[in-house]
Amino acid sequence: MTPQELLAASSRIALSGLIHDIGKFAERAGLDPGNELLEANLHQYARRQQKGGRQWFTHRHSAYTAMAIDLLERHFPRLKGTGDDVAPFAAWDAPDVDDSLINAAARHHKPETALQWLIATADRVASGFERETFDRYNDAEEGTATGGDHFSSRQLTLFEQIRLDESPTKQAPRGPEGDP
Repeated sequence: MTPQELLAASSRIALSGLIHDIGKFAERAGLDPGNELLEANLHQYARRQQKGGRQWFTHRHSAYTAMAIDLLERHFPRLKGTGDDVAPFAAWDAPDVDDSLINAAARHHKPETALQWLIATADRVASGFERETFDRYNDAEEGTATGGDHFSSRQLTLFEQIRLDESPTKQAPRGPEGDP
């Protein structure tokens, strides 16, 4: 691969990692795909739990991630096509789509392929999880320490912490000679 092709491929992986939780927004926004499509995506992307004769899906946002990406992909830069033009992902219309960008992003709680594991690992690292802690989190019922759920928890963005023009009251502490 040429350096330009390697950059394009790594950029696609980065995009997949960046949007892997977009389903949290889609679900909160009330995306209504219909029962049949939602059920199919839950089976494909969410984790199934069973206890006391009861079955349910956790990490439902993963299913919504797949549906949201499917709706948004027409607005993405050139990602869809055939052959190597979407490397390292398979084209979305290819016979073996396990390694498509959409599956890499949406299967971050049920990874099977190397590319899916790459996004799942990035999710773990970004969350500050050790492997055992993440496995417990991944197998647990959804909820927060305060008893809330993913609808009532505040979602934070890293961009919220960026300041382009800090006011004097918001400046970082300085050393004795004015150095940060």
